[in-house]
Amino acid sequence: MTQNTYKGSTKKNNKFKTKKNKKTTPRTKKRGLQGGFKLGEGGFGCVIVPHIPCSKKVLPKSKKYISKIIQSNLKDYREEVKLLNKIKEIDPNNKYLISFEDTCVLNDNDVKNRKSDDDILRVKYNTIGSKISNEKFTILDKEVDDKLKKEDIEDEYCKFDPRLKYFNQIQIEGGKELNKYFKLPVADLNYKLLKNNCRYIFKYLLTGLKLLHKNRIVHRDIKPQNILIDIVNNKLYPRFIDFGLSTDFNEDYEIEDIGHRQGTAKYIPIDIFIAYKIIKLSYNKVNVFTPMGINKLKTEINKMYISKYKDYYQKNKLNKSFLKFKSSTEKDTLVNTKEYINTNDIHNLLIKLLIQYRKGKLLLNHKRHYDGYMYKADVFALGLTFKKFYDALKINDNKIENLIKHMVQPNPDKRYNVNQCLKHISLRATNV
Repeated sequence: MTQNTYKGSTKKNNKFKTKKNKKTTPRTKKRGLQGGFKLGEGGFGCVIVPHIPCSKKVLPKSKKYISKIIQSNLKDYREEVKLLNKIKEIDPNNKYLISFEDTCVLNDNDVKNRKSDDDILRVKYNTIGSKISNEKFTILDKEVDDKLKKEDIEDEYCKFDPRLKYFNQIQIEGGKELNKYFKLPVADLNYKLLKNNCRYIFKYLLTGLKLLHKNRIVHRDIKPQNILIDIVNNKLYPRFIDFGLSTDFNEDYEIEDIGHRQGTAKYIPIDIFIAYKIIKLSYNKVNVFTPMGINKLKTEINKMYISKYKDYYQKNKLNKSFLKFKSSTEKDTLVNTKEYINTNDIHNLLIKLLIQYRKGKLLLNHKRHYDGYMYKADVFALGLTFKKFYDALKINDNKIENLIKHMVQPNPDKRYNVNQCLKHISLRATNV
């Protein structure tokens, strides 16, 4: 989340602004609800600053807040808030996990009454097949959406559909998304600060993940966009956000729930997708233990791997060459193998999970505390995030690289759990 500049337009009626021509103004003047800007957007909705207050309570003025505008039905949102309340109990000071400070149903008038001419929170309606005219709003229709995508223009408007219900979730302002730091120039002081403190950042995040796992909660959507780092007086504060897809294993969790809440495909290890496919086809009356059923599974899994995973892994150099551990006597003369997993690896994983399913052990192996595949899926996603950090900041550290290799192993039985990561030699001398 970019949180230190105000991205206002330079002209009152300038709807479309390229990144080049944007004028940035320091966020120092008091705006209250006069103005503001969109920090980011996801499947849930929009993140904005300054926050839209709820009427429930007055928040301490010593902190800064954002509003996360969530589109959801009431039942699902109640489940999310229930889990967020638990996260708030286990980390009340938001040291590792940013939960929420207050929440309420979003009132249309709260949005409409933001009066600044350059307020980018003017409503963008998504009403299909009609154009809405209202002098208080800048209305953008689908044609404009297409133009924005085609011309690679950043969309600074939050999207609201008046037919849907939105919830306003107020959180502390926790810094920038980790992926924003990946683009820093080498000469930037923050680049050097992050690079020099990579072990601290990794251990801090693993400690936060252990706090979740200790309480039998898995995040299920770990990625650089869901990790914030705040830098205050050269001190680093990394924290996890966005628990909308998280699972609490203290609650009921059945075999059909495996893979049900899917996060970002590239950060979900292939074993979770394979288990999900086994269960889905089985519940669709396919006999997954017959040659025909196994072939159908292999076809769908390979297709998914090629379309969603393969190119991304190759781009990020997650392959067998990287995964190969180097002995102390071995020189760095590895053969360049561009595949992370091949069809044979997928077949072996599939057979392993089918055997577990037939023996009635698949659910147990996913839920087992710390060592369960769902827990290790979080470790995989964090390991892939660490690798992106490692590559982006050009870190050269054999011990850190060794840790990442253990975290992104394609075989979940060989993949480290969070406790093993924290005991790794690369982090032993690091204090958080």
